[in-house]
Amino acid sequence: MTTTAVRAKDRGVGKRTNAAGQTLSGGTFAEHAHDDDTVTLTAAVEQPAAGVFDREYESRDEQAKAYMAELDEHIDALATDEGWQDYLDQMSGFRRYSLSNQMLLSLQLAARRSRAGEDVEELPMRVAPFSYWEALARKQNPDIAPGEFLQVVKKGESALTVLGPKVFRETVVDAAGNPVLDEDGKPKKREVFLGFAGRPVFDISQVTNVTLPDNRQTLSEEPPAGFMEDLEQAVAGAGYTLEEEDIAGSALGYTTTDGSKRIVVKKGLNAGSRARVLAHELGHVYAGHTERDDYHTGDGGHRGEMEVEADSLSYLMLRSNGMSPDVGRANAAYNFGWAKHADRSPKAVRKTGDNIAKAFEKLTTDHNWRNMVEATGDAKRAEAAEVEAIQARIKAEKDAKRATRKPAVRKKRGAPARKRTPAKKAAVAA
Repeated sequence: MTTTAVRAKDRGVGKRTNAAGQTLSGGTFAEHAHDDDTVTLTAAVEQPAAGVFDREYESRDEQAKAYMAELDEHIDALATDEGWQDYLDQMSGFRRYSLSNQMLLSLQLAARRSRAGEDVEELPMRVAPFSYWEALARKQNPDIAPGEFLQVVKKGESALTVLGPKVFRETVVDAAGNPVLDEDGKPKKREVFLGFAGRPVFDISQVTNVTLPDNRQTLSEEPPAGFMEDLEQAVAGAGYTLEEEDIAGSALGYTTTDGSKRIVVKKGLNAGSRARVLAHELGHVYAGHTERDDYHTGDGGHRGEMEVEADSLSYLMLRSNGMSPDVGRANAAYNFGWAKHADRSPKAVRKTGDNIAKAFEKLTTDHNWRNMVEATGDAKRAEAAEVEAIQARIKAEKDAKRATRKPAVRKKRGAPARKRTPAKKAAVAA
């Protein structure tokens, strides 16, 4: 019997040969042993298909589509009270991205840690583009000379991906196809949404030469020192007055929509319940509910959706300020939860999560919260301005360094030599 080894590049691609070396059709095989009359086939071992976060994509657009499809499967798990609470626990210390991007980052990091045999339960703590970490590293290491650059990303680490809108600015034209001019006589522009594209970011666990404050807190049953004052200042800062009344029934508070702009809290509440109700009503204000016509329509309208958002914001504010979010929960008759939310589709869950993320970010940016670990309010704005200034300085240094480099000299390629035909060779010889 004659045995012929199959070339490595032909293995597992549906090729087989006979003793004469001729290719036969059909099948997927790793090894072929045969003689003139018999062909013995051994099945190839199939390699596992690359996961959605492991495979290579031809474009950022293709990557974004694959990631969005993957997210829909995982978002289903959030439409329960338990799943939603797990998500809120993550968002309380990680608020700069939408629901989709927060989940996407968690899934990517979990996939990488699983492959490396590490703890997959550890969530991303804080992510940002490379330029942000580079500026923060420069800020925390001020002795670095201008033009010198620190290592920022740890060796062997690769970027995570978040999804961002891809926008095209086009000129506005009239019915005749002529550009419409603005007040300054320049053509008006409008943004056209073209879809989503992937953008690279890095988690703090992937970065070196940067330290962040520990975000672990011991949650108290009572409002931490200064938290009640911060809540009251946020109410005033939003343009509302705070009042206490003897409210009939089980409701503990409400926000008016008759133009009086009042937030009313039931008299006699203990400190913990009062803080929770104040945070809940601020949630309604910052989520934009009080500006909607259907705010007081009850369960028949979109009230369930709005209560999930307001109660989620209350949960986030209490937890991120070091207070147990469960305080007063048993007495909050207006706590609907996902169990009473009619629409639990991935689209509805994503919309609710995005509304909460935006409101939470605005609430912590507009006001100062002394018990939050990360900078808020005035301190946050000052920190952002400082980082932007350092980013501009680093860019200028890099541009100056590039300008001093000598441009690479490229050799000009000559025309390829022509091959002479046998007839021309004969003519030359003659």
